[in-house]
Parts: sequence; C-alpha cells; structure tokens
Amino acid sequence: MTPTSLRLVKVLGAGAISSLVLGACGGSSSAPGVTLAANQSLTFPILSDFGTLDPAIADAETDTEISQNMFDGLVKFDQNLNLVPDLASAMPTVSSDGLTYTFTLRHDVTFSNGDKFTSADVLYSWNRAAAMQGAYATNLAGIVGYGTVSGNTASGAALEALLEKKDPSVTLTGLTAPDPYTVVVKLSNQAGWFLTAIALGGSTGFIVDQNAVKQDFDNWWASPATAIGTGPFKMTARTPKQSVDFAAVPNWWGSPKPTLTSVHLDVSVNDASTAITKYEQGGYDIYGYGGYSCYPYGIYARPSYCEFGY
Repeated sequence: MTPTSLRLVKVLGAGAISSLVLGACGGSSSAPGVTLAANQSLTFPILSDFGTLDPAIADAETDTEISQNMFDGLVKFDQNLNLVPDLASAMPTVSSDGLTYTFTLRHDVTFSNGDKFTSADVLYSWNRAAAMQGAYATNLAGIVGYGTVSGNTASGAALEALLEKKDPSVTLTGLTAPDPYTVVVKLSNQAGWFLTAIALGGSTGFIVDQNAVKQDFDNWWASPATAIGTGPFKMTARTPKQSVDFAAVPNWWGSPKPTLTSVHLDVSVNDASTAITKYEQGGYDIYGYGGYSCYPYGIYARPSYCEFGY
C-alpha cells in the first residue's frame, strides 16, 4: 500500500490495517514486481453521520480522519511522523528570533474543481478558522492578531462578508501574503509547537476554497458540488445518515498517486451484528472504524478504549 492509498484508513484498528496491507491495495502502480487487485475500491461502515468535514470546526475523530483525505495543509507528517512540506514547496524559513515563518507555496496545486491554489487561500482559511473558534482554533493562537480575531461574534453569511472585505475584526495581522506564492507568519512569541499544530490532520491549518465555501458558508462540506479541497480524494455522492462516496481526484497534483479509486461508507449502521455479518460475507472490506472500535472482533476486545468513548 502506498502512503496515499493508506491515508484514508491510516488510523483504523491494527487488525483492519494489517489485513488491508497484506491483501487489499498492494503498492504503487509504478513499483516493480507489484500487481494491484483489479478492484481498487474500499467499503466499510461507520456508526454515525459526520458532524462536519469543515477543517475550521471539525472535532470528532471520524470527521477529521476522513476530511484529511480531502484537504491539505502547508506541512504534514510523513509515515515516520516527521514534518515535511505539503502545499508548501519546502519547509519554511524561520527568522533568527524565531518569530517569523516564511512559506513558499507550490505552483502546481489545484483544488478538485480546478481552482488554482494560492496564498490568498491560506489567508482566507486561517482567518476563517480563527474567527469561527472551533475546537482546534488555538492551533493558530501564536499568530499576531489572534486575540482580536478570536473575539469575533459574526457567523454564517455575516462572517463571510467580513472575510471578503478583510475586516480587521477577522484578519490576523501577523498573516500576510507578499505575492500569490508566499505566506509570511509573524508570531507573538516563540512557539516551537506551531508547525506541529498546523499539520494536525483535518483541522484548522488545512486549506479550503473560498469560491466553494461562500456558496453555503456553514454546510458547503456536505454537498459533492461544494466539498472542494486539494486532497487526493473528493466526495462524489452523499445521502445524509445513509451513505457517502469518495473517488480519487483525476490527475491529482501530489505524489504518489492514489491506488484506491473509490471509497463507499455506509452511515449509521447501528446494529453491530448486522455490520459484522456483512463483513464476514464480503460486503465490507474492513470493520472496526468510525465508532466500531469498541466492539470486540475475533478474540480481541478493547475495553479500555471503550471506557473513553473512542
């Protein structure tokens, strides 16, 4: 399995990952001696529908794990948990006093609808996330001006209007874009945690497309027409509380390319025995994710995790 094909399921239970690595996806299509299965689709159940896939306010584990396949940040963690560039073309340069981070962005990135990615998208996404004050908003708290923006009370269309006119109440003064492919971040104090914070998958450091978001500020993420990101997968169909489908983005800008071609989630399969039976009969490829990790599988159970609601 390539890093990209693993990305959608990288936090599944160990048993599910092991079987997937051994038998489902294979490796990169360009890897020597590797033969991929003819059917590169993945189907599995989740216990409840998404609360939101909006990186600005996503909080639930399942939501952030799914959304990080649709959206990217300037930096990310690699398979060994090292910080590496993602939408940035290199790791940022940092001033001698540790207060200014300068990111140079990739020129070849597009959103799944074809929109070009530029520094304006970073400013919009981070200002919006700071103003919306979701669970992970404080990941941006080190940036100059966060105290002002965090006091914003506008929401929905009113907040979008403020963002579009770059109103000071929703603008991080320490976040600027000298040109379309440069982002400069000034911190109030040295913060060794800053890069780690903006790399947190599916949360406030991840980038959205203003053109898509402003069509339905609060619920843009819920429709395939507007659930637009730079990630390797895009939403292709969704029936609330029933199912959601994703597909690999054709000619995605990143590397390696996805080997999975499609993903289908059955939502709110509340009867565990029904889900397990379907898995045993070949109807699901994996089981034990999206709220099911508390259920015993085989001879294993995870009571300690269940006690904390994982």
